Amino acid sequence: MTDDSALGTDEDIERRLDLMPSELWESLWEAVDAMASVPEISKVVQRGPIPRKAVRGGTRKAVLGGKQFRPRVAPRGEQIDTNRVDGGKKVSGNVAEGVEQPTFGMPYLVYCDEVKMVERLLYDADLIVPFDWPGWEARFWYGQHVADLNSAPVSDAVRVLTAVMRQERFVDGTIGVAIESGLLPAAFARIRRWCGENRRPTQGSP
Repeated sequence: MTDDSALGTDEDIERRLDLMPSELWESLWEAVDAMASVPEISKVVQRGPIPRKAVRGGTRKAVLGGKQFRPRVAPRGEQIDTNRVDGGKKVSGNVAEGVEQPTFGMPYLVYCDEVKMVERLLYDADLIVPFDWPGWEARFWYGQHVADLNSAPVSDAVRVLTAVMRQERFVDGTIGVAIESGLLPAAFARIRRWCGENRRPTQGSP
């Protein structure tokens, strides 16, 4: 029977790393290298109509590093249409009780295939670990002090990956911010170095 209290500890995370088959490591590093070579990791796509009452103003903040992320719909220097709300484009209108109620199409992010592959492999490798990532205060520190990951416990690098992937579900653009800030590359570099220093070559599933 699994002891849930041991999940997400340093020992549990290092065990996951050690048990991961070599073939899966190779696939992950190939995907990470491919992601690093992509000039544009995401694009903004216009969504279909959304009821106006569902539209919310303001920007959202990616918690890792505290950097703001806001999709830029209009090219720099171009006047944004006044019918847009927070980057949303007015696409149609509904009439309720004789009054037109406009609807808006809000943009959303789509990541490139290389980013999607890395995310999928992290889940396949069981490296999205169970722990209280919203309450893990170190994620803010590493977001502001990326270089500290070089000497951090490898378990913290895995926790950073987990926090980034989990936060993306709530804040679009978290992965993009983490890549551009160097946080995600630093986490992968720390794990890669640990593998070179601690893992023995294995073939297939252990």
